[in-house]
Amino acid sequence: MKKLLVCLLSFLWTACSAENATINVDSVYKALDNTIARQAIYDTSRKTKIAELKNLLRKARGNYEKTYVLNEQISEGYKAYCYDSIACYLNRNYDLAEAHHDVYRLGRVQLKLAYLFASSGMYLEAVNIINLINPKILPHDLLVDYYTTCSHLYGEVACYTHDNRAHQYYIQLKEHYNNLIMKILPKNSPFCLNILEVYACYHNRGADALKYNSMQMGKVSKDSQEYSIICYFRSVDYKQMGNKQMEKYWLGMSAINDVKNAVKDQAALWTLASLLDEEGSIERAYRYIRFSWEVTRFYNAPLRNLQSSGVLSMVDDNYQMMIEKQNVRLRNLLILTTVLTILLVIAIGYVYIQMKRLAEARNKLHVSNDHLTDLNSQLLDSNKIKDEYIGRFLSLCSFYIDKLDGFRNTVIKKAKAGQVSEYLTSSKIRALKDEDLEDLLRNFDHAFLCLVPNFVEEFNKLLKPEVRIKPDSSELLNTELRLFALIRLGVEDSSKIAEFLHYSVNTIYNYRAKVKSSAIVSRDEFEKRVKEIGRV
Repeated sequence: MKKLLVCLLSFLWTACSAENATINVDSVYKALDNTIARQAIYDTSRKTKIAELKNLLRKARGNYEKTYVLNEQISEGYKAYCYDSIACYLNRNYDLAEAHHDVYRLGRVQLKLAYLFASSGMYLEAVNIINLINPKILPHDLLVDYYTTCSHLYGEVACYTHDNRAHQYYIQLKEHYNNLIMKILPKNSPFCLNILEVYACYHNRGADALKYNSMQMGKVSKDSQEYSIICYFRSVDYKQMGNKQMEKYWLGMSAINDVKNAVKDQAALWTLASLLDEEGSIERAYRYIRFSWEVTRFYNAPLRNLQSSGVLSMVDDNYQMMIEKQNVRLRNLLILTTVLTILLVIAIGYVYIQMKRLAEARNKLHVSNDHLTDLNSQLLDSNKIKDEYIGRFLSLCSFYIDKLDGFRNTVIKKAKAGQVSEYLTSSKIRALKDEDLEDLLRNFDHAFLCLVPNFVEEFNKLLKPEVRIKPDSSELLNTELRLFALIRLGVEDSSKIAEFLHYSVNTIYNYRAKVKSSAIVSRDEFEKRVKEIGRV
């Protein structure tokens, strides 16, 4: 026998170790969150079943036995869902049984009411009902319910009694009724196994407690409300053993099954919320306790409201502290972000101003470069003109020195011959002037066209096609072209132009006006364009 017990305990220890190794609490939290999100579906399913029973109840009106059975079924439908509705339908059966003097059914409903009151913290009401029942006349099945109810009642009273002497007294009463149950029920019945589990856990025999718990699990469906209760007691076993992970795991499993069964009288979820709050998982704890508080208020049992309100207050305080810390952190981050944004705007503004200044400097430099290029071009042009005309001037000076020397020799010869007055009055002097003027203009034309070879072509582009100027084959430039050639060279004064070309100022003015009127651009623009001919 001892060997068998050792083997059994060894097996249970191995099973528990394997269970610990495969547990993933985070996956349970995820499943619990998904289940809570579908709460409305599970509630609707439960309401539908209750509605079907109520419809049958309306049809059974006047039939005592059917009405009693359906009232009991409806109260079971409301079990752990709505305290007021359970009490309502049980009280209806209480009245029916009394009216029909049905002792068995009256005792049955009295025990159900006493159990309900004990679970809800209404201990005086539960005791008053228990005192109405004579256990000596109860049949076997109701006697089991009687002992179960008394055990539950005094266990609840002991749990919430702060006086140690009173606590011990009620514990003794609970154990007394447990012993009576153990005498009349098989040792492997669910209630006996639960008694053994609680006893083993209370006396720090965790392995034994888990063994009895596992035996209970094997007897119920995993979808039933009873499975939730067994899971909850398993978490208590692990709590006694100091295994927080397993405790949270089985509280989560119990809570999942509670939500799926639309159970509103649940202790697992607010207990789990309390553990999470202690660990610092405040946000998750807050979500769970808020949900637990909502379903507890819906169930509306006085004791449950009291139990969960304390946890709610504690978790809510911690949650508010967490929110306040987050708000402080957020405010600090907002201030820092604002400061950085202001600095960034200032930096962008500074960079923009510097870029604008740089662009302006580049534009000014570009303009200066253009102006310098233009000046260089003009200087080059002026140098070319200067070089050309210096050469021409020196050549003409040499030519006219030679010519004057020849003229002087001629005059001397004529003077010796006594023919000076005749020579001076002759037409040769006039012809000599015309010849010299022609030479001057020819030299000007040649020199200018060397400087601006495309002048005639470009000049004519500024005139209308029908009035374009073409010099005779015997000359390079005519009077109009020479006039504007001088303007191209920077001689704009009509009197100076007239003096050079040996025309009257009025004639020069008329030539200028005539040509400008034939231009394809405005009069002011025309001379400006002429000045640009041949420039780089």
